[in-house]
Amino acid sequence: MTTIRALAALVGFALLSPALAEETKPLLNEKTLPVLATPNFKDPLTNPWSVAKGIWTPKDGVLEIADIPAEKHIPVLHHKIGLKSAVIECEFRFDGPGSFLIGCDSDKHVGRVVINATGLSIAEDSVKPSHTIAKLPMPVK
Repeated sequence: MTTIRALAALVGFALLSPALAEETKPLLNEKTLPVLATPNFKDPLTNPWSVAKGIWTPKDGVLEIADIPAEKHIPVLHHKIGLKSAVIECEFRFDGPGSFLIGCDSDKHVGRVVINATGLSIAEDSVKPSHTIAKLPMPVK
C-alpha cells in the first residue's frame, strides 16, 4: 500500500440545494450558499460521507489519504447528497505523487472533482456518458 499525504484540510463543503440553483449562472454564485458539511477531521468520517476507494484517515484536523494499488483506482471520497450546483472548498498538500477524487452521490453518481499534481478537473456523472465540464491545468508543487 502506498501512502499519499495529500489533503491538509477540507475547509468546507458548501452545497447549493436544487431549489437555490440558478440556471443562468451554473458556475458562479453571487449569494451566500448554505454550508452542508464541514468535517473537523478529528473524528472518523460518518454518514453522509462515504469512502469508495483508498483509505481516508482523519487525524488531528488533517485528512490523510492512502492509495491502495490493488484497487487500481485513485482514492475516492463521496458526500451523499443530490444537487444541481456546488461550491467545494479544499486545501491540500501533496507529500508525493498521486491523485484523489471528491464527489457527490445521491441514489447515483452526481459529480466529481479530481485533483492531481497537474491540476484539477470537474466532471458531471449524473448523465450518460459522464463527461468533464471544466479543467484547470495548474502544476501543484
